[in-house]
Amino acid sequence: MGASGTVPERATAAPAADGPAPLFQRLLGERALAALPARVQRIHRADRSRDYAGQAQVTRGTTRFSRLCGRLLRLPPDGLHPLSVRIAPGATGERWTRRFGPHRLASALSARGGCLVERIGPVALAFRLAVREGTLRWVLERVRVAGLPIPCALLDVNAREYVHAGRYRFEVTVRLPRGALLIAYAGWLDVD
Repeated sequence: MGASGTVPERATAAPAADGPAPLFQRLLGERALAALPARVQRIHRADRSRDYAGQAQVTRGTTRFSRLCGRLLRLPPDGLHPLSVRIAPGATGERWTRRFGPHRLASALSARGGCLVERIGPVALAFRLAVREGTLRWVLERVRVAGLPIPCALLDVNAREYVHAGRYRFEVTVRLPRGALLIAYAGWLDVD
């Protein structure tokens, strides 16, 4: 661990004896993954499909452009929602299916160039994963929309996972140009 409390995020993980290591373990490396609280590790170490339940508060942007983007990406509506998350590993990564009440939001996660790439509809976001003081942070590196590169300066993403009061928690905020909110959601999942 460095002086800033950061574990190097480019460490390499040894593959499991019977196949490749889970996606986050491959990207973070064993040392960085082991520096996270046990509940965060459990979410990212599993090599089989798993389901979690919890709750999330969603806030959507109100500008015309953010409402349009939200509709195109099929983002969940404002409100406090029961949340279910299914994480299913596959040959190339993981498929995350989130249900905010009846509203479904699915994304495909994979590894590319040392980054975690999350695809939601026509948008591909590449994140560098970083572990700092027991928190897993997703740091935006690249953005593509319909295959075209978009300057990262046009999108501000703040995403983190951590444990507070013994419960796995997450926070995600996405802002568009000029700081306009696209979506913010935060909550918890039961992870035992």
